[in-house]
Amino acid sequence: MVGRSWAAAPARARLPRRRAAPHRDTDDAHGDRGGRAAAWACKRHRAHPIYPYLLRHQTITRPNHGWTMEITYIPMARGFVYLAAVMDWASRKILSWRVSARMDSRFCVEAVEEAIAR
Repeated sequence: MVGRSWAAAPARARLPRRRAAPHRDTDDAHGDRGGRAAAWACKRHRAHPIYPYLLRHQTITRPNHGWTMEITYIPMARGFVYLAAVMDWASRKILSWRVSARMDSRFCVEAVEEAIAR
């Protein structure tokens, strides 16, 4: 549904969660958990620092005032490819993006450097 509004979504995509739950496949690779994440998936490790959210009281009103970086994976026939994109919050434009077969910091840094150079 990328690039489409919620109202333009097909009717089958607009089911409320309580109505969609019986239709969802609840069996996953780790056993039947009813679609819930493992208990350890949400717990933080004590050795990992928590960084403050610096934009909490900021209002992003103009281009280049705030950027975000998203990293996601795209399933392929044999494994995954990773996509890193830098987006401007105010204009919602993609400033730069990179795709990599490995999840390392190099392609993320390249995407940020390209966005800064523009």
